[in-house]
Amino acid sequence: MRTTLKDALAAWREGQEPGPHPSSDELYALASDGVAGATDPVLAHLTRCGQCNRELRELVDAVENAVGFDMALAKAAEARITIPMSMSTACGKYEIAIYPRTDGSDEALITVEVTPGFREALEGSVVTVSDRTGRELLSATIVLGRAAGHLRGLASLDCTRLMVRSTRPAGQA
Repeated sequence: MRTTLKDALAAWREGQEPGPHPSSDELYALASDGVAGATDPVLAHLTRCGQCNRELRELVDAVENAVGFDMALAKAAEARITIPMSMSTACGKYEIAIYPRTDGSDEALITVEVTPGFREALEGSVVTVSDRTGRELLSATIVLGRAAGHLRGLASLDCTRLMVRSTRPAGQA
């Protein structure tokens, strides 16, 4: 029986422990800034962990394909949202806020505000906010630096990572 290089590498990879998963902050930094050095432990982990590798690929693709991309990582986002919450995205382009209804219903107002340094460049763009599962929470045009919408289904919201993409409508420079 012959063993190919591909088989040998697969067996080696299966025998290696991937170690602790890098945080979302570390993966985002790698996706947006690149590699600091070849000995980075996050790189070693990525060679052995398909889950983290796919998550990094998703982040890299989004950074390359979207204008105005940014991400917010909520630190205590596991609990159900019962009071207003807001967070800034990692690069500081957007401020996202969620205002749940006070009557106990499963609805909220979601707003995105573009920070002053990016308002002119992003005015008139369509901003899309998605949660960690890919669920679209908002898709609206930025007017006077803001966009807002009605959000239903707060109980199923996973805001441990919110992705923000802003794209120009066709025909705009």
